Amino acid sequence: MDTLRGVAILLIVVLHAIALPALLSGVPSPRVFDYLNAAVTPYRMPMLMALSGMLLSRALKKRPWPYALGKIRALVWPYVVWVAIYWLVVWPPQFPAWQDWVATSWLWYIFFLAVYFAIAPVVVRVPAWLSPLLLWAISAVVPDPEWTRFFLYAGYFFGGHALWTYRASLRRFDSPKVTVAALVVTLALSAAYVLQERGVVFLIPLRNEELIYAPATILGVGGLILLARKIADRWTGPLRYLGRNSVVFYLVHYPIQIIVTSLLGAAWLWDWQLHVGLGVLAPLVVGAALVWLRRFAVVDALFVMPWPGASDQDALRPRGLTRRSF
Repeated sequence: MDTLRGVAILLIVVLHAIALPALLSGVPSPRVFDYLNAAVTPYRMPMLMALSGMLLSRALKKRPWPYALGKIRALVWPYVVWVAIYWLVVWPPQFPAWQDWVATSWLWYIFFLAVYFAIAPVVVRVPAWLSPLLLWAISAVVPDPEWTRFFLYAGYFFGGHALWTYRASLRRFDSPKVTVAALVVTLALSAAYVLQERGVVFLIPLRNEELIYAPATILGVGGLILLARKIADRWTGPLRYLGRNSVVFYLVHYPIQIIVTSLLGAAWLWDWQLHVGLGVLAPLVVGAALVWLRRFAVVDALFVMPWPGASDQDALRPRGLTRRSF
């Protein structure tokens, strides 16, 4: 789990390091980056949602008040803190309206997670295998694209919960043949996204919000999970570090990248290598520094709400889960 979470966080950092210079400073990157982004599009956020959903069963073992407090501390609090930081960084001409504080910018993931954990005690009353199907069905009929995305990712989140719930039964599929077959689906879907980026037109366009491709995405995520279980930990140390501290790197990277791009533009530096390179390096360096500085309460308060006597384990940090847990 740490490895895959680390991969997802790194891909998000790279994506925004490429997108923000083009958006804010008009600095385009080579076309190959568009193909890279297209290749990982079907898995980046769905995999992150599924991995977060796999933590739900453990969280629900808590009594209602500790459960609610934990999610307020680990999700609602940092969301509000970092939305405020975001507005300070971009400095809009007028104070943002209330709707501008809802699922803002890159923080939509944290917002969605907070809502999913809030409704989870009710949703889990439905059989674990059924809830993602119902949520995906709702995503197909709601008229608003934002609600479509909300319910679609809810399906991936509670799909992760189902995966964890039925993990004992699913162990029978942990074989080389199944792994290879699932990885073929993974690569085929990625290749299709790349072909679409290159101009190939499919009968039904490929996009994350298209429900018909959700089964292929789930199979692809399953293949990545099976593959990650086969990789020795000695090869994945940096990725596991990112995964264990994903909340820090996720929250920090976007404002840092905005600042980097703005400073380079102000200095009339337009090389894409500089924008993308520093856009990746700066968040990783600052994020690592903040991980170390979390031992100080004032820094830790950027990522979890201070609360006397409360545990600092949060919904985004998969402590206690090992290779043998699955």
